[in-house]
Amino acid sequence: MRLHLVRHAEANEGSEDSERSLSNQGLKTLEIVRNGIKKLQISVPRIVHSQKLRAKQTAEGLAETLKPGQGIQPIEGLNPMDDPQLAQTKVNQSSSDMMIVGHLPHLSHLASLLLCGDPEMEIIQFHNCTVACMEKPPGSDSWTLVWVLKPNLLNP
Repeated sequence: MRLHLVRHAEANEGSEDSERSLSNQGLKTLEIVRNGIKKLQISVPRIVHSQKLRAKQTAEGLAETLKPGQGIQPIEGLNPMDDPQLAQTKVNQSSSDMMIVGHLPHLSHLASLLLCGDPEMEIIQFHNCTVACMEKPPGSDSWTLVWVLKPNLLNP
């Protein structure tokens, strides 16, 4: 199983409300990442995201490129301060590849929990629109980091 963790693109300045939308720079960066994942020929059947607008907009942008057969949907347990063990349970219950679009510090904690069992150890630095691909072989309980794609590594 492959799991892609994505931090939302840059949002407009303002309070930490759930309705902050992506900034113009965030939309440009998202387009760069979309082109990068197209070149990598990534395929995911399903994209899930937090219920915050900036994560939804990022997921929708990625879905335009990835065209996930099972679509995109918001799920609970992906907000910045949510317990990463809730998401870990959902991931472990899934039998198919997926992409999760969320926020810091949650994504960092989830990645660390899956990779080394310690949510407080920062294994991956998730800048806006960073995509991390992890893999768990069939029959295994262990996740490995396959690659990390940061927007600044891509040429616009």
